[in-house]
Amino acid sequence: MAGQGERRIHESTSRFLCRMAFLLFGLVPVAACIVFCGLQMVPSYRGWRVERWEQRLAELLAFQVELGSVQELAPSRFVLLDLQVQHPESREIVASAPRVEISRFRKQWLVRVVDPDVQGAALRNAWQILHDAFLCLPRRDSTETHLRFENVKVHGDAGPHSLREASVKYATRPEATFLWTEFQLQSLDGPAEPM
Repeated sequence: MAGQGERRIHESTSRFLCRMAFLLFGLVPVAACIVFCGLQMVPSYRGWRVERWEQRLAELLAFQVELGSVQELAPSRFVLLDLQVQHPESREIVASAPRVEISRFRKQWLVRVVDPDVQGAALRNAWQILHDAFLCLPRRDSTETHLRFENVKVHGDAGPHSLREASVKYATRPEATFLWTEFQLQSLDGPAEPM
């Protein structure tokens, strides 16, 4: 005879609990991965994701942003393809880049912009918009962003110039905003000019 405090589970209940545990911990995660991968192939989902990124970047930068497509490599790693930054009123293209890689790591944003083109004629007006909307607004949260630009081409009246290996570190705190830049200016026709 079993002890008085000991309770046994009926065999059918035991099998039912094992099946449910297998279903919950085995099949549901696999099915969720299959659905997520299938969702990535649906054009309407890809369009929604592009629109969401365009809206987020437009709110952050105070410019109109258009993207060709967005690739989600991991939950915290994204690739934006065919980025165009446009003036908010005239829709004139201020800058464009064929590829932007974004990743989130330890509460920091790491952004790598590959081969961006900047229109020098729109640069002064663009800087004023960035200054007013991006740098001067107080931020409630503390974030840090590291931007790395490779082979920036600036098209201006004096001819094209290139910035190689430019980097920007942007940090916001509730009390202040900090911005650090490092770059080397080089004319496409001549020697490097350190800045």
